[in-house]
Amino acid sequence: VKMKYLKTLEVLENHGWNKGAFKAPDGSHCLVGALCEAGENYPGAEDLRLLGIIARVTKRKIGQVSRVHFNDRPSTTFDDIWALLAEAAMLEDSK
Repeated sequence: VKMKYLKTLEVLENHGWNKGAFKAPDGSHCLVGALCEAGENYPGAEDLRLLGIIARVTKRKIGQVSRVHFNDRPSTTFDDIWALLAEAAMLEDSK
């Protein structure tokens, strides 16, 4: 799962991050779009586990489980997305 976090960040860093589009015409991705792009057989068991962990983190951060809502909030920045993925990775490591 940790490699999936790293691949998701790599997609966002290489192609850009956006709000409101799974994959935009310029090649940028939202959080879930980057997760899909990082996987080969989306949605696999690893992806579903990762989405569950991300949902727990977003619930703690904003009181909602929706990864889309977190990504698309006007106040969310790329740094917030990076921190979300880093926190989710740490939760996974602590198991």
